[in-house]
Amino acid sequence: AGCSPRCRHFFDPSCYKIVLLDQRGSGKSIPNANDLAGSLVENTTPKLVGDIERLREHLGVETWGLVLGGSWGSTLALAYAQ
Repeated sequence: AGCSPRCRHFFDPSCYKIVLLDQRGSGKSIPNANDLAGSLVENTTPKLVGDIERLREHLGVETWGLVLGGSWGSTLALAYAQ
């Protein structure tokens, strides 16, 4: 399904830097599900965890304060935390 603007309402933006992520193959992510890199063939938990880590590095975030997700995103957040 991907992120929507309502996802920003969980935290106060005056206190937190909020980063929303659509995992590969979902929402507005690139590659999308029609590309091999976004398809189920390449959409594995280790690769999704790697995507979160690459985003952190790209943004220059030393450590995330909190990684939060809904449904599968909560499982992915737990996998990233390991």
